[in-house]
Amino acid sequence: SKRLEDEPGYDVRIWDVAAATAAGEAGKPEQAAAACEFASPTRLEAAALVPGAGWALAGGGEDRNNLEAWLLPRNARCVPGGKPQWSAELAQPLTGIAAAADGGQFATLHSDGSAMLREIGDGRPVRTLLTNSPINDLAFSPNGRYLATAGSDQRARIWDRASGSMIAELRHDEPVQRTGFQRGQGI
Repeated sequence: SKRLEDEPGYDVRIWDVAAATAAGEAGKPEQAAAACEFASPTRLEAAALVPGAGWALAGGGEDRNNLEAWLLPRNARCVPGGKPQWSAELAQPLTGIAAAADGGQFATLHSDGSAMLREIGDGRPVRTLLTNSPINDLAFSPNGRYLATAGSDQRARIWDRASGSMIAELRHDEPVQRTGFQRGQGI
């Protein structure tokens, strides 16, 4: 099991949780060496790990418009400081990233209130999901068929990944800050 360190900074660190537990106290990965570490020339604000597909995604930067992707080596240790497989400049500042478990696509969250589905291999945009207010968070369902967004407009929305259609809108009394799915509970 791998865990991605998702704190703003200049490095992306991926920890092998089992090795960290074996090397030190449970829950203290800092006592073990990171399984992978990549350096970015700009400060990163968001990150996602796609273990099944072997990708690490990170972006943000000082101007928050960069996106980088590293292909993780299979059955081997990462080379420290490895270069990204691809990088892209984005039209809108990046505020979040979520990846589908199947590894085919990921979503980027932008400060203009949009979320964009992208291809994992090159970051190419597939479709944009637009709302009337900023999106605070996004998450894929465990099966990867749906994407949930949390909005400042007091709404959580469920989107069909294949069509890009909104299939549900849940109203709340206050802005929705976080969203997610629970395994085994339907969409």
